[in-house]
Amino acid sequence: MPEDMLNQIFAPGMKMLASSRRSGEEVEVIDTDPKDADSQRITKYNDLWADRRKELYRFLLN
Repeated sequence: MPEDMLNQIFAPGMKMLASSRRSGEEVEVIDTDPKDADSQRITKYNDLWADRRKELYRFLLN
């Protein structure tokens, strides 16, 4: 990734949909399907929801 890139938008599956440069202003418009965000599976072995360790942040919730 070039050093001058700062902001990026990724789709599930880590496909880069848009990126913007560190300097200046940019607007990116992308089409997304919110249902694509329902699955938090990164690989067949990693799921962001299933892999959470609630015991490590439970004190923040109380």
